[in-house]
Amino acid sequence: MAIANILRQYAIARFNSILVFKRTRGLTRRRVRLALAVFVLLPMTGCIGSKSDSPSGIGSPDSSSLNILTEASREKLILFVHGVLGDPSLTWKNRDGLSWPEMMQQDRAFTDFTIGSMSYDTPLFARTSGIEEIATRLLRKLEDEDVFKKYKEIYFISHSMGGLVTKRILVDLNRPSQVEKLRRVKAVLYISTPAQGADRAEIASWLSLNPQLQDMRAADLNSFLQGLENQWQNLIRDRNIQLFPRSFCAYETKPTHGVRIVTRVYAATSCDQNPFPVDADHENIVKPVSQTADVYTWTRARIHEATNLATESPPHWSAHNYKATNGQFRYNSCQLT
Repeated sequence: MAIANILRQYAIARFNSILVFKRTRGLTRRRVRLALAVFVLLPMTGCIGSKSDSPSGIGSPDSSSLNILTEASREKLILFVHGVLGDPSLTWKNRDGLSWPEMMQQDRAFTDFTIGSMSYDTPLFARTSGIEEIATRLLRKLEDEDVFKKYKEIYFISHSMGGLVTKRILVDLNRPSQVEKLRRVKAVLYISTPAQGADRAEIASWLSLNPQLQDMRAADLNSFLQGLENQWQNLIRDRNIQLFPRSFCAYETKPTHGVRIVTRVYAATSCDQNPFPVDADHENIVKPVSQTADVYTWTRARIHEATNLATESPPHWSAHNYKATNGQFRYNSCQLT
């Protein structure tokens, strides 16, 4: 937070300079751009600053990776997916230095779960992969690591843009050749995910070469988000009687450095329950201070709700249970085994 405050004060000072630009004429375009970028991008993340490898083994944030934090012998897996400009360690770490994944490792309610994280490159200014490319790469990593074979139940906890990445992975699995993998995903939790985009991302995309910001522009003028949301709604309808994956959504109610990033309107997507409001800002909504924090207890309840549902003698799902109807693949309930 100290770094964030310093950057914010810097941005304010630069804006004061901009206001008297005609008189001073000493502010270069580069400095204006930097000041604007800090002011616009700072509220979108709590992780601006140095990124380093986590001692807990989460891995480097500078490349796409899948990292398992606990022993991988358990059949249930929880994966954390950070957001834009985020970090696989710092995104989840609260003011006391304890991260949400570490908190889960200490929680007896999750003793049957393997805890892991996924990460990808998301720089402040530089050009890098867009959401589509990130999702393609991470899905390939999941397949190459045999995640869908090792684990019978998979759960995603995603923050901000991480939810869009996760959603893109799941809709890619919603086809006959991949549907068995999709059914192993029992629930996805979208926490402050801009399913309908965000105004702040529109402005930020003018200041940064990172294409992820452009991918998150407001959905009314963003064909990428429109297509992704349409595919997600198709996935929810295609579940039919099979129930999985379950979808749960939460959103922030407090501003981040004076700006609300993902309100209920921007978080709107197809969920299995009403969106859950959390009295936190965009940064701290995924930094629970304890196991009694609202977002933590809500997440724990949703995961256990899904895992209990999964143990109620589910049918065997396979690709041959799907048939084409009017060009769409639909589940054939007469072929349960």
